[in-house]
Parts: sequence; C-alpha cells; structure tokens
Amino acid sequence: MVYQNFAYFYDELMSHAPYDKWIEFTKNIVKEYDLINPSIVDLGCGTGEITLGLADITKNITGVDYSSEMLSVAMNKGFEQRKQVNWIKQDIRQLEGFKNIDLIVSYCDVINYITKTTEVETVFNRVYESLKDSGVFTFDVHAQDYIKNHLINETFADVSDKTAYIWFCHEGDQPGAMEHEITFFVKNENDTYDKITEYHFQQVFTHDFYLEALKKAGFREIKISTDFDSNNPILTAETDRIFITAKK
Repeated sequence: MVYQNFAYFYDELMSHAPYDKWIEFTKNIVKEYDLINPSIVDLGCGTGEITLGLADITKNITGVDYSSEMLSVAMNKGFEQRKQVNWIKQDIRQLEGFKNIDLIVSYCDVINYITKTTEVETVFNRVYESLKDSGVFTFDVHAQDYIKNHLINETFADVSDKTAYIWFCHEGDQPGAMEHEITFFVKNENDTYDKITEYHFQQVFTHDFYLEALKKAGFREIKISTDFDSNNPILTAETDRIFITAKK
C-alpha cells in the first residue's frame, strides 16, 4: 500500500531507521562488484533518505516510488541538499524506461509489500530487463522466523513532540503474512491532535522462493547475506533482514 497520509512526517517517525547501514551495505556492493561510477536506481525510495545518501557516490542516481507525497518530500530534501537525483513516480511492478543500469537496489520493506508470487516474479523480470549485462540487483526482506518471533501479534508505539503512533502487527493467513494497523496522532496548529489510521499488508516468502524467482528471471551469481553484513551468509533464528544480491 502507498503511504498516503503520513509522508510529511514519515521521517520523524523513522528517525531511528538505520539508513546509514543500507547506504554502507550498498557501497560495499559497489566495491565487491567493481562498479565504477555506477548508475543506480533505488526502487521504493520513499522520502529519499537512502537515495540521497547514495548520491554521494554517483552522479547517476534515480529514486522510484509510487507515492507522489513521498516523492515530493524527497525532491524538497534533494533541493535543500543540492543533490542531483532523478525522481520518478512508478509502480515497481510496472517498471519501465530503464536500460543498461549498473545497480538496482530495493530496501526497507519494499519487497515485503509485493504480496503475490506472480508479482514478485514480474518485478524481478523487469529489474533484469533494466540492468546492463553484469548489472547487479540487491534487496532485503524480513526473515520469516523474525516475523514470527518478534513482529506478529506485537504492539509498537512512539511519541515525539509533534506526533505519536500505535502500531499493531496482526498475523496474516499464511506464514510471513502481516497486517499492520497504524494509528497516528498528529499535532496541529491549534495544539490538538488529528487521528489518522492506515492499514498495510505485507507478505514475506521464504528466501528459497526469492532465489528460485531470481534464477527464473535469468540472474546468476546469487548470494544471501544477513543483517547488513555482506560477508555473512548465515541465517539464524534471530536474523532480522535477509539481503539477496544477484548478478545479471
């Protein structure tokens, strides 16, 4: 689901997100695959935190998102930081217009929102077609064990000067499925609070499924790493994020 209502205070709510780790992980991928001045596309770029960080390592960077509100925030930040980024509104399931890209990345739950196996395969196919020969695709998803042990049926909350939220994570109909009910309280000019409730659905498939879908799309040299460590392929019951990197 598109983040419609809270794009303009999303960054405040995500202030603890480890964006620097995603950026550093990407820099390591660039070094590992010897990508020189790479063209990079960030799928599901949101408000552009990762995209703008990657703008420091390349002059050819594009952020893609389906939310106009998110892209508006990202564009404003790019202008303030004086960074040149191409911002494009697209559904990544219908990705088009890209050719000979060196590196395509997709982080921070984006692939979790692709909830049908056929649509995951479509995304992988379109990414493959967008890359140059020997181009690289890397993304992350939550590990199913982590979802089961740390997210499902849990409640999360946070309070700041201007916003507060209560986040319920309900179990879905199959393993790896989550239904998020998120209620935000946003302080307005009258010192009262507006209440906004959104519902989001995520589906995380097994890593074996993602590996097979990548192979089906034509990728080779596929590898798994965990929790931001590109050199650690070991999955445990406490692994939070699984990173999968594939070369065309």
